[in-house]
Amino acid sequence: MQHIALVTGASTELGEASVRRFLAHDHRVIALDAESSQLEDMKLSLPVDQQQKILTLSLDMSDAEQVDELIASLLPEFSAVTVLVNNASLTPTQGQQREAQQTDWSLGINRNIKGLVHVTRILLPGMVERQCGHVINVGAVGAQNPCLGGDVYGGTKAFFQQFSLNLRADLIGTAVRVSSIHTIATEKELLSANDVAESIFWVSHLPHHMNINRLELMPATKT
Repeated sequence: MQHIALVTGASTELGEASVRRFLAHDHRVIALDAESSQLEDMKLSLPVDQQQKILTLSLDMSDAEQVDELIASLLPEFSAVTVLVNNASLTPTQGQQREAQQTDWSLGINRNIKGLVHVTRILLPGMVERQCGHVINVGAVGAQNPCLGGDVYGGTKAFFQQFSLNLRADLIGTAVRVSSIHTIATEKELLSANDVAESIFWVSHLPHHMNINRLELMPATKT
């Protein structure tokens, strides 16, 4: 069976690390992001044989119609997605959020919640029908702890966990698994993007009778 992973936020450090991890193990990969130039640069940096196995797509994931049209138009060799990694999100803004513009708050909600929901919704029916699929949502440890600038970010990331748990309950009786992975901001010296990507890959390749509901990642030097 050909495994196909779709990674959102693919031009981020963690997104790219996840793309490379799946490609290295002979998966086809759909790399999704709003930044088309960065996606193309990433593709060109891959070994030639891996470039044949990646499809880069740029779109606004908060636009449900755009997501539906794009997924419906996937080439047959990329259409049967087996792993969805919902990694796309906006990071916290700096400073007092009471001084933020409405557009700043709306952008965070659109990217972090609407993008997650739209991509997941369009892929789920196919996963259920094929009796094969895993949805992995990348959350944040910071969503559980208040911080300056995290008003909207923390709230949207908390949504990742609750959405994952309820989606898991909804899919009981099917072969589709759901997991959420929560981590701190990646830092090379403490917890790298490659470390988190390795965990994402590991979770997706556990035996099919096992499901990780929630996984929290921290460097050994922090609590």
